[in-house]
Amino acid sequence: MAHDAYSDVEMKNRFIDATQHKYIPIAVAGEGKSGKVWYAIQKNLIEHPVGATQLTALRAQVCAVKVYAPDNARKNMKSESPFIKYVISRFNLENEIEYESSSHEIAALLQLKRCSGSLSHRFPQLIEALTQKEAGPGNSSWFSMGAIRGFQLSELTRFAHCLRNTPLPEALVYHIFVQLMEALEFLHKAGISKSDIQELNVMVDMANSDVSGLPNIMFIDFAGSKLGITDWKCSTDRAYYYILMHRIATKDHACLPGALEAQGARLQADICRAHDKSWTEFVGALRKHKLNAVSDAEMATDGDLRPGGRLFAMAKARRLCPDGFNHRVIETLLNETLKRADVKDVQFPSEEEVLEAIVLHCNERD
Repeated sequence: MAHDAYSDVEMKNRFIDATQHKYIPIAVAGEGKSGKVWYAIQKNLIEHPVGATQLTALRAQVCAVKVYAPDNARKNMKSESPFIKYVISRFNLENEIEYESSSHEIAALLQLKRCSGSLSHRFPQLIEALTQKEAGPGNSSWFSMGAIRGFQLSELTRFAHCLRNTPLPEALVYHIFVQLMEALEFLHKAGISKSDIQELNVMVDMANSDVSGLPNIMFIDFAGSKLGITDWKCSTDRAYYYILMHRIATKDHACLPGALEAQGARLQADICRAHDKSWTEFVGALRKHKLNAVSDAEMATDGDLRPGGRLFAMAKARRLCPDGFNHRVIETLLNETLKRADVKDVQFPSEEEVLEAIVLHCNERD
C-alpha cells in the first residue's frame, strides 16, 4: 500500500495546514524533486455518517495533491539520470528548478484546463491550485488533480527488462510513440513547452483507453514547463522525445548486434521476428533525430515522425494489429507491471483505507 499518512501525525498536519483544511490526507503516493504527492479526498464531498454507497463514490473521487517543498529540488537532483543532470547543468536550470517549479507547473496546468479538444482528457485534470504568490512567504504552494490509476513508464520498461530481458513489442512502442507525440503537439499548440521528457514523467493510465487493448499514455510533472512557445523550444522538446523513444524502441531487442547472446534470447527473437523495413526505417528516423539533438537545423526535417507524417501514420495504423503472440506479451507486461506497482508503495487507496482516513480525521477533529 501507499505510505500511511497517519503514521506521521506531524506530516499529516503539515499537509492539512498547507491545503487550508480543504483535503483529508489518505496516504503519500510519492515524492518528487519539488515536493510530495498525496492521495487525498476533498472534505466538502463527505457526508456523515459515511455509508457503503457513498464510500464507493468517494473512492472514485480520490485525487492527487502535490504540496511543494523547494528544499527537495536540490536534494533530489542527485537522483536524476546522467542525461538530465547534463541538461540541467548545461542550461543552468538549478535555480529555476528549485525556486520556480511550482509556478511553472501550476501555470501549465491552468493553461491546460482552459484548453478544449479531443486530447484534453489525456493530461492531468487540475481541480484547484494555490500559487506561491497566493500562499505567501513561508507557506507552501499546492495543487490537486484527478488521480491516475496506473504506473510510470519506467516501471513498465524495468519489469520488461527483468522478465528475461523482454523488449517491448513494436505495437506497444508504436502506441506509446503516437500518443505522446500527439500530446506533445497538443501542448505546443496550447503554448506550453514540456521539458524534462523522461520515462519517470510518463504515466501508463490503466483505467482509461482510447485504443482497444492499449492504455492511455500521459505526460505528467510539468514543473519544468513554460508558457510561451518558440520554434526552438518545440524542436528541443521533440529532440529529447526522440531520444526517449529511441531508447525504448531498442532496449533488449534481439535485432541489435550481440543481443542474441543475452538471457531470454529466444523470447527476444520471437518478438523481433515481426520487424520489417517499416520498423527499421522508424527506428532509424528516431536515431537520426536523436543524434541531431537540440541545436541541429535538421530538426526541421522530422516531418515524417510528426502527426500527418508518413512514419507517424504507419505507427498509428500498425499499433492496432499485433499478432497473437505479441498481443499476449503486451497484455502480460501491462497487467504484471500493474500488479507489481500495487504491491509496492504506490497502490491506489482501497475503500477501507479511505474510510480509515476519514474516521481518524473526524475523531481528531472531535
